[in-house]
Amino acid sequence: MPVIINSEEIHPFLPSLGSPLAIEQARAEHQDIRPLEIGIINLMADKQATERQLALWLGNTMLQVRLTFAATDDYVRGVHAGRETKNTSADHIRKFYSGWSEIKDKKFDGLIVTGVNALKPSVTEEDIWPEVQKIFSWSTTHVLSSLFLCWGAKAALKHFHGIDSVPAEKKLFGLFPHRLVSDKTGILFGFPDVFPVPVSRW
Repeated sequence: MPVIINSEEIHPFLPSLGSPLAIEQARAEHQDIRPLEIGIINLMADKQATERQLALWLGNTMLQVRLTFAATDDYVRGVHAGRETKNTSADHIRKFYSGWSEIKDKKFDGLIVTGVNALKPSVTEEDIWPEVQKIFSWSTTHVLSSLFLCWGAKAALKHFHGIDSVPAEKKLFGLFPHRLVSDKTGILFGFPDVFPVPVSRW
């Protein structure tokens, strides 16, 4: 999906024009293809690194994709009000990010909710939890398919299924065998009953 790039607002952390992973907006509009609309709720502190990783991943197939970056309203409002940011420049946030409520009337083909630099043992104790719950509930009516990464996956398990994560006694890092228990969606079709999964968590 070549990532659609607006040449008047070049995004410094997305694939550059001329790359097979990017297409200029005017050129994309002249092709008879509806781009996939992907919303990214980026909760990471280092937003640019996350943007680049996701854009390179999404830009590596034949379809066009239009990315919409958003963060929690509190975060974006704070930046616009002059709150200091540690890992991402305030100018970058102002230029490329919307608060979640600014995009909530849109429909998306896909939504990615990233991890966060978690400070609390439970997802429900994080300051952003109430707004993240609203985003999750909204996604059930405005998004065809969602992908939750890292903390976002733990938060989604809690919100949608009431499942809490259980802290490990020591950090788990490596490839660990996982067992396929159920696949009602068919998304794991062809997977063996036991398969290795990379894990890095407490």
